[in-house]
Amino acid sequence: MIRRLRPLLTLVVAGAIAGAPLTALGASAPAAVDEETSTEITGVISDASPTVVESDSTLSITTTLDADSSAAYAGRQVHLRITDKALRSHAKIAEFLDSPESFGRHTVAEEMLADHTSTDAEEGTSVTLSAEAADLGLPKRRAGVYGVTVTVIGADGAVTVDSMVITWAPVDLPDLQIATVATVTGSATRAAALMEAADTTGVTLLVDPALETNVPTSAAELFRMPAGNADLTSLARAGDSSLIEYAVGDANSDASAVLRYSSLLAPVAVADRPTLRAAMAAGVEAVILEPRFDADGVRGGGDAAVVDVTLGDDSITVVRPDEELSEILRAGSMDVVSGASRMVAETAVTALYGDEDLVVVSPGQSWTLGDGTESALDAMLEAPWVEAVPLSTALDAEDLPTGKPASKKTDTGDDLDTESVSELAAALEGVQVIASTATDPTATLQYYALDLLRAVSLPSRAGLGTRAALVSGALTTAEEAIGGVSVATSSDINFIAAEGELPVTVRNTTAQELTVIVAAASNSPELQITGRPEVTIPAGSDAVVQIPVSAVSSANVVVYVTIRTVEGDIISEPQNLTVRVRADWGNAATAVFSVLLVLLLIAGVIRTIRRGRRDTRVKPSDLDAPVDETPSDTETRDNT
Repeated sequence: MIRRLRPLLTLVVAGAIAGAPLTALGASAPAAVDEETSTEITGVISDASPTVVESDSTLSITTTLDADSSAAYAGRQVHLRITDKALRSHAKIAEFLDSPESFGRHTVAEEMLADHTSTDAEEGTSVTLSAEAADLGLPKRRAGVYGVTVTVIGADGAVTVDSMVITWAPVDLPDLQIATVATVTGSATRAAALMEAADTTGVTLLVDPALETNVPTSAAELFRMPAGNADLTSLARAGDSSLIEYAVGDANSDASAVLRYSSLLAPVAVADRPTLRAAMAAGVEAVILEPRFDADGVRGGGDAAVVDVTLGDDSITVVRPDEELSEILRAGSMDVVSGASRMVAETAVTALYGDEDLVVVSPGQSWTLGDGTESALDAMLEAPWVEAVPLSTALDAEDLPTGKPASKKTDTGDDLDTESVSELAAALEGVQVIASTATDPTATLQYYALDLLRAVSLPSRAGLGTRAALVSGALTTAEEAIGGVSVATSSDINFIAAEGELPVTVRNTTAQELTVIVAAASNSPELQITGRPEVTIPAGSDAVVQIPVSAVSSANVVVYVTIRTVEGDIISEPQNLTVRVRADWGNAATAVFSVLLVLLLIAGVIRTIRRGRRDTRVKPSDLDAPVDETPSDTETRDNT
């Protein structure tokens, strides 16, 4: 049976914090106990309502208790207690949740656990304690955040089994605008989970365009970040521009149209002068400080969530997320019940005691998703005093305060070293050339180039060992692609004609079909190159290419063979081939062959003539035959 205590009684109970609180009238009070002493019973708050307690509310807390046996409940009570004073800062809320026993509290409801002995203790026992708002002993005209504990008390001691915070709102709290930014990056699976968790009215999505994931059409507002989540601070301090240009340009070509044409918002580790200048040159609309790095913020501007920083004749907007709210939401360790209550309470503290009426909450790239993520986010944005607004509301505000870039003395120890950045930039140039020969240049380039960007990504900044492995792996893959097309012919070539073709074997070890130009140059005028054949080589295959040449005279000639793109960019280093040109041998052979043909012709003519004479010669048998002197009929008629 739930017992409600009147305010006077609860104040009396609060007078002896270290001792056991008094029970309701007519019940025996347990002996004084030390609350730090552990008992056999543990528990967790499994339900609580409402999140915001108003003057006409009934606070109801359900706790699920576990014990070694049902006998452990005998003679024990469970008390619902509330702190005597309001928790007036984010730090105080954290301190209370870490050590609730150190705060003065008073009991507002209690129940004997003996009433629950019929429940199987091993499966957990649910105990619900309730108290009317009028019985909470809280100020009637002043809002605030208070701590709540569930404490089990017995003759052998007392222990607080769980705690949470509630927001007391007998009057309206000051209005607070919150722009929430969900940074969608990492694996496709994580990205999908993040977008699902952030699918709430008023949440702005900041998406990596290199992700193979669908952006929900229900997104209230959408920004894109540099592809691969490139670390602008490391790249800018190293003096690189090519990787940044690729990250904000060509790397976005495969993204959905809605994302490809969205505004560019760049997460940065530090808002120093080189970083901001690089962002401005890349066409970034604004930069947002990544909370996980405890970034050196912009100087000036007070506590404003958004400030303008002027560099030369131009300026750029810098977004500064609220540290406390962003950190609490990012932690993700809250359960469904207490997590939601805490997020509401944290916004109440900001509204009551903060200096700004608009804050940006950004859990950042290390947002830990848990069971209570969505409920905590929803509860925060649905608090009565909170107005959920898109980030553009903060960016487009008039008369933004001005600030200055982070100090020049900002630590650079977490930057990727300049040599590594230069190697990555050179590798990008190389894979851009090789990709231009592929059947699908865009896909081929992204296959290699995105690894280079991820090697210098913002998350990799947090782990030097991981980043070194990423850089090494990306460079190795890129080098394999850059050197994937080569001239395989190495033996000497004999050429014994005035004109003809030199056979050259070209090898493609990449995973892409490539179309290239095989170009050659001779070191001697005795052999002239007369053409540059184009050839398409399947992935992982060889192709024999015939290079047309013309020989002037005999000589040993060195031919330099290079592989080029159709546009003329060199893909592979020149391969030297020795060609033994014997053009005179060819001429002599032709002359000998011609003479032989003439001799054969003459011999044929003579033979024909001789054969003809034999056929027309008179045979001796014909000369010896007798003559027939009998006149013919014609001769007889003539004589007559």
